[in-house]
Amino acid sequence: STADLTTAGIPEDTDVIIIANPQRDYTEEDLRKLDEFLFNDGAYGKNLVYFANSQQPSLENLEAFLSEWGIQVQDSTLLETNAQRIYNYNYYFAQVNYTDTEMAGSLASSGVYPAVLQSRGITAKNDSSYGTTVLLSLSGTSVQIPADAGTDVDVSKYEQAAWPVAIMGTRSTTEAESNVVVFGST
Repeated sequence: STADLTTAGIPEDTDVIIIANPQRDYTEEDLRKLDEFLFNDGAYGKNLVYFANSQQPSLENLEAFLSEWGIQVQDSTLLETNAQRIYNYNYYFAQVNYTDTEMAGSLASSGVYPAVLQSRGITAKNDSSYGTTVLLSLSGTSVQIPADAGTDVDVSKYEQAAWPVAIMGTRSTTEAESNVVVFGST
């Protein structure tokens, strides 16, 4: 079902909220509702999944909210430099690795790997108030290109690393946890 935070709010029986490719920033009131949903009167047990898009506008409030969960969304796009790990001759369309094999379950050993198209750069922040887990990442031969780099990019100027494309931030009690999962691409 679809809910509009600005009018109806979040139905009480909701367990997961998905935000996919938003084109406008969230207000402080919207973000307070998301916080209350995830806190769930101290019982936690709720989840938020956010899918970014490399073409979306600046979303300062929403990205600050995600940062509070330990996930920093970058103003960049990831590019795979290894031609063996791309699809359709597109260096922005690449195979990803299961970084957290426990979360991936049997998929990690199945030989089936997802692909990502034009992922924004995302990073996990280290802070004691939350835990972060990198779920999926590109290979160690990928680079992070600033959004304003233009079309004639010299990829050799950028650091090659296994850049994350999916990160989960967690807050919990001993009984339950709430998670915010950020994907760099829709």
